[in-house]
Amino acid sequence: MNTLTAAVASLALSGTLLSAAPPAQTSSLPEELHECARAVARCDGTLAVPLDWRNPSSERIEVAFAWIPATEHATGTILANPGGPLPALPQLPRIQQALGPVLQHQNLLVVDPRGLGKSSPLLCPGLNLSEPDTIAACAAHLGSRARFFTADQAVRDMDAVRRTLGAGPVTFYGNSYGTAYAQAYAARHSESLAAAFLDSTSVTSADGYALWPCDPALTCSTWSATGRGPAAHCRVTRAAPTRGCWRSCASTPTPRCPSSRSGAWRG
Repeated sequence: MNTLTAAVASLALSGTLLSAAPPAQTSSLPEELHECARAVARCDGTLAVPLDWRNPSSERIEVAFAWIPATEHATGTILANPGGPLPALPQLPRIQQALGPVLQHQNLLVVDPRGLGKSSPLLCPGLNLSEPDTIAACAAHLGSRARFFTADQAVRDMDAVRRTLGAGPVTFYGNSYGTAYAQAYAARHSESLAAAFLDSTSVTSADGYALWPCDPALTCSTWSATGRGPAAHCRVTRAAPTRGCWRSCASTPTPRCPSSRSGAWRG
């Protein structure tokens, strides 16, 4: 059993929450069990949920999920998100491989976050994250609906899927950006969370936004302001500013600049 499998198994069995969560916020829906709740093998389904959970009468969007019952007697359920943010369902085989024998006694639930994959995807032809004009065009194309495609709303979808499957409190396994969903889930649905395992944790700022998408610019601006790295390299390598900063620091390490040999941040 690998380290990840052992850690998740330990949490699933102990029901230990790694960090305290604020009081839960209740949501409406669902009242009936989904047909997948009675499945004995993998069952793929969808659930209609409100575009805005704070307005239950808002338009409905479809959220896609996969439910894989435990191969033996189930003692709990793992809700997994592999990160990205990207569609989660295509990564299901890798998740199953990572969890291995844990899935003998744990059900597995994977939900495509809203706006991605099969969950009412938001599409912006021509989008290039290194070209600001295409980002602005995408925002204009998506319009005001885009503000509802957030981690806050997505974890309410996930909990609605959990409830429509009749599953009890889950162990949330989140990797990379998936840890942002795990943190959001813990904050809003603590009563539905038995445990959480966070791998490569995404840091959340005081205003509730994940910092990871801004890491390159944040790193370079921080280094430039504090003398921890040459701003010139950040400006030259716009497509990969972090790489430029790290290469420069690796060639001329200082006490406040991480060396490629040490791999540690000093200062």
